[in-house]
Amino acid sequence: NNAAAYYYLGTLYNFRRNRVKAIEYLKKSSDANSITPDTHFRLAQAFDLAGMVYNALLEYDRTLDLNPRHTKALNAKGWIHYNQGNVEEAIGLWTRSLSIDPQNRDAALNLAKAYNALATQELDAGRREAALAYWNKTLEVDGGNKAAKYYLKRYNK
Repeated sequence: NNAAAYYYLGTLYNFRRNRVKAIEYLKKSSDANSITPDTHFRLAQAFDLAGMVYNALLEYDRTLDLNPRHTKALNAKGWIHYNQGNVEEAIGLWTRSLSIDPQNRDAALNLAKAYNALATQELDAGRREAALAYWNKTLEVDGGNKAAKYYLKRYNK
């Protein structure tokens, strides 16, 4: 009943893309010692990669219950919400991640992608000003974003 041994075996299986074994051993690790955030995070990743999204969300939530500042869990949970069409929830999670760690490049790039996509939707709907506002938000989090710079230059007349 060695939580660390199960964790490392689960991580190894996850790395080798054997999701079933990864989940099995990470679950055993969690059962043996459920107070380690990274155990829940790795289990969430294994569930996520196996397409078991709801289980992944539960484990990301457990990770965040144990460590509310776990930015990797916030970023990953954000992608699940984004892919399910819940863009505002994803933006909230990525914003929270960036507020915890202002140097978190993943969170910044995630937000930039979301804002660029929202800008394009607004432009396609004929709302140029709203699109420009989203491209400006993109540059706030990712100052070198070429797409946002291009579209701001093109439509900011």
